[in-house]
Amino acid sequence: MSKVRVMAASLALVGAVGWGVGMPVAYAQEPEGARVVEGRVVSGTAGAGDIAGVTVVWHEEGDNRHEHQQATTDSEGRFTFGGIKFDPGVICGVSVDYQGGLYGVDLDLSGASPPPVSVTVYEATDADDLLTVTSASILLAQVDKATQTVLALEIVRINNPTDMTYVPGPEPMSLLRFGLPPEARDLRVDTGLTRADVLQVDRGFALTASVPPGQHEVLYAYNFPYSGTEAVFARSFPYGAASVRVLAPYDVGRLTSQELEGPEDVNIGERTYQLLSGSEFPPGSRISFDLLDLPEASVGERLGRRIEGLRFEYAAPVGLGLMMAVLIVYALWRRRAARPAYAFRAGGTGMPEGEQTRLVREIAELEDSFEDGAVSEVQYRRRRETLTARLAALARSGLANPG
Repeated sequence: MSKVRVMAASLALVGAVGWGVGMPVAYAQEPEGARVVEGRVVSGTAGAGDIAGVTVVWHEEGDNRHEHQQATTDSEGRFTFGGIKFDPGVICGVSVDYQGGLYGVDLDLSGASPPPVSVTVYEATDADDLLTVTSASILLAQVDKATQTVLALEIVRINNPTDMTYVPGPEPMSLLRFGLPPEARDLRVDTGLTRADVLQVDRGFALTASVPPGQHEVLYAYNFPYSGTEAVFARSFPYGAASVRVLAPYDVGRLTSQELEGPEDVNIGERTYQLLSGSEFPPGSRISFDLLDLPEASVGERLGRRIEGLRFEYAAPVGLGLMMAVLIVYALWRRRAARPAYAFRAGGTGMPEGEQTRLVREIAELEDSFEDGAVSEVQYRRRRETLTARLAALARSGLANPG
């Protein structure tokens, strides 16, 4: 397997919570321009009580600034950091490592000292039977005739419906596991789960990440080879799946499956896609589908053709994932509505295709620049947030206003 780079998302923003009475105010005691960050670590697990004696870390990360402070929570879980100098080029936040799970809050110090913040942590469990998959979506996006490979994109939405965090044990089978086709390569993984290191395991890959309560997405993409004109695609679901969707354009191949319904045709833009779907797969289920009528390359094409079009190694998974989500959600929306085919159109209503392409290209170029060290992490994170937010807004606009 080629080099794997995990683009772990930064700590999620959570709302700052003020308590009013009882919180000490030290702003006036600090030097002019300094900030004070006060807060409390609370448990989201019923009956857990106060979180006392836990280490809280203050982070300041910038181009030339990497500072950390530590504080210990008191008997009621409270902590304070004082004398913090505001720097607009620095990303700030607090984090707590609690029973193997990492929790945190990013903070904006641009105006003044923020209101008291709350960091919610959860008791840990290693029982993976509490995890479920609410949806698994697969897009067979592109076929390369010369190399006899298919580019696949997957989004898996994992749900932890409890008030405890799943923290995997040391054994490989306790990690979050995802299946891949045989000989899959060029794997890229993107997820908001923290500490999500990627490990190769039998028939796929695993993540070392813990899973706090709520829903979390894991997006991954890869190339897999085929021979002749057919490929059998098998997928296992160790956590089950409430819904499974497979989408492919006809110029990639023809989909068929014994376990999934369809295919149903959906038109998006100027392309026709096939949609297979199924629901309520119990843990340990395994499904398969065939991709038929794949193109075969001649000997001359295999030796002399330079690969053109979309090169996966230059395509940011986050951009591709948004495109995939647009295709799948739009297809399912059409299916439920049972209306004539719609198409996104440039200009007027719907998604501006030129703008979408430009944003995806800029995201891909940004990923390249970051990997090459041409931009700092702070610049990279801020620019990526801006671009992906714009791309998501376009997607929502296109879905809300089908032409």
